[in-house]
Amino acid sequence: MLSIYKNIGITIILILFISVAGLAQMLEFKNVEKIELVTDRALYVSGETIWYTAYYSMSEDSPKELSSILYVELFDNDLKLVTSQKVEICDGLVSGKILITEQSITGYYILRAYTRYQENFPVSKMTSLVISIVNPTHPLPGIK
Repeated sequence: MLSIYKNIGITIILILFISVAGLAQMLEFKNVEKIELVTDRALYVSGETIWYTAYYSMSEDSPKELSSILYVELFDNDLKLVTSQKVEICDGLVSGKILITEQSITGYYILRAYTRYQENFPVSKMTSLVISIVNPTHPLPGIK
């Protein structure tokens, strides 16, 4: 009878040890890449071009280069993807442009930049900018 309790106790201790070790590994998994996204301005009229620059850097204790491609996406008010691009990172710098279509409706849009490595983290950890787009032919949407 004592050996049964001993086996159950050892099993519980092993399960706890494995869970704590797994949790410790999850806590060590951190985002070592940093992206700073800058646009030429924050207000656009439909039909204009969004010019952006992104600065890519890594923490000092990380491997030399983790990512070589930056993904840039533009989302509308309802978080629907409007357009996306893949741009090569050269010497920690990315420059590009996104053409706003004439049919874009008036509202707030989100410009997001990330690497494949950063997809391992929540969307809230990705670099995002809020920009405004005005279409003179469409009225302002109502406040929700």
